[in-house]
Amino acid sequence: MIRGIIGIIALTSTGAFASVKELKEYKCYVITDFGEQITLYRWPADRVKVNMSRLPMKKVPKSGPGVRPIIRDVVECVESDRDFSKPAGNELDRNLAR
Repeated sequence: MIRGIIGIIALTSTGAFASVKELKEYKCYVITDFGEQITLYRWPADRVKVNMSRLPMKKVPKSGPGVRPIIRDVVECVESDRDFSKPAGNELDRNLAR
């Protein structure tokens, strides 16, 4: 009987892991207090527009010591392996250390 209960728990728990949404990596070309910048994020693919709209007035993700600037505007967000439509965004992306 205990084996049966353990088997049922194992089968139901694997279904819960399958429903976790896959996160994709995105890069955003943003305007901050300190100027234009590229920021990196991991979001579910179906929530990109919602997450983009929530970025203004948030701090840039922490990447090192020092003051974190506030995001004033989001110019564009794309998947990390794609290019920005703005040449200035592509220039900043080339200079970004990863």
